[in-house]
Amino acid sequence: RNGTVLQAPLVNVPGGWYSRLVLTNIGSLDRGYEIKVQGEDGNTISTANLTGTVPAGKTLVIDDLKTILTGFSAAPRATIVVTVAGPNNQIQGLYQIVNPDKGSISNHVLVRPGKN
Repeated sequence: RNGTVLQAPLVNVPGGWYSRLVLTNIGSLDRGYEIKVQGEDGNTISTANLTGTVPAGKTLVIDDLKTILTGFSAAPRATIVVTVAGPNNQIQGLYQIVNPDKGSISNHVLVRPGKN
């Protein structure tokens, strides 16, 4: 594989909630990323904005996953797999879902498929 692979096994984008993707690059070079989306059988998912750059020594927050997961034929949920063109020891990721009306926040560190 070419770079660091991170996965959010289940992201949701329900109405009234914010779903965020956070990517951190502690290295000294900007790193490109690509997002792949997987859905359940029978759920067609429309997407946009699947590539970008995580700046060197910075954190990138994609503040609303609705800009990436733009439409669903069924439930508004999916798996996202992010590949960042950088060394595994320099890249981290987080999925966050927030209900601003209730004040609830849930954070989930992205998993590294195939790593124990």
